Amino acid sequence: MEMEDDPDLALNANVSGSCVPTSPSDNAEVEVDDLQSLVLENERLKDLLFCKICLDRRADIVYLPCGHIFSCPQCTHALDHCPICRSAINDHVKAKFANTRHEVAFDYDDAL
Repeated sequence: MEMEDDPDLALNANVSGSCVPTSPSDNAEVEVDDLQSLVLENERLKDLLFCKICLDRRADIVYLPCGHIFSCPQCTHALDHCPICRSAINDHVKAKFANTRHEVAFDYDDAL
C-alpha cells in the first residue's frame, strides 16, 4: 500500500518543507509580548500579597473559621465579619509563608 492510498500515513508524514520560517523580527516581537505578559502577571501576583484594606503591608492574617487571608495585623481589629464570605470572625492567626531570598538574608542577619 502506498502513502497516497493510506490516509494515516499521509497524516503522519514528515513535511518539513511546508513550514514557513519566522523572521528574527517576529521572534523579537513575541519575546516582547511574553515579557510584557510576565511583568503584568508578576504585578498581579504581588498585589495579591498586600493587605486589601490599607494596601501597604503584607496580608498575613488567617481569619477563623473561614480561613480567608486578606489583611495585615494592623488592620485586623477593624473587622467583625469577613468581607469575602460575610461570616463572623471568631479568631485570627498570623500566617507564616515560605521566605523569599531577601527575607532569608534578613532573618539570618537578625539571628547573628
